[in-house]
Amino acid sequence: NDGALAHRMMHPSTGLDREYAVRVNGRLDDGQIAALREGVDVDGEHLAFSDVRYFNGSGANHWYHVVLLEGRNREVRRLFEAMGLMVSRLKRVRYGPVILPSTLRNGRLRELGEADLKTLYRLLRLPLTLPKRRRVSRDKRAEEETLLLPYPDLPNLADPSDPL
Repeated sequence: NDGALAHRMMHPSTGLDREYAVRVNGRLDDGQIAALREGVDVDGEHLAFSDVRYFNGSGANHWYHVVLLEGRNREVRRLFEAMGLMVSRLKRVRYGPVILPSTLRNGRLRELGEADLKTLYRLLRLPLTLPKRRRVSRDKRAEEETLLLPYPDLPNLADPSDPL
């Protein structure tokens, strides 16, 4: 519910990566994984994953975790299609340092605890703007359990007064 925070997180210049769990019909070979990391030309655009890791699978279904720096329209699907594989399931599992819990269902939310919010604002170089009186969360996990991974500083991040 903080527009400045959302804008800063989503803007490509911030440099936050996005991680997805992807189920595909088929399996990539080592050459295809290398090509996806180096980048391939798809419809006149050069697209690449910054990381591709095999997760698990059997039969026709195999899971990968892939990382993107921008997340253009249908980029994950387009990259796998360029390798001849169809994506049958796609789920974002991380946005920058924020882990999206596997228990979080479509259309549901999970509030970040105050410590996580302070860390996120500091990482994104934004002034902390927590409401003076926050409503009491029904979910005690929000205050007790962190949803953030350790994350490197963002050296190329613009000054917070710069609207990007």
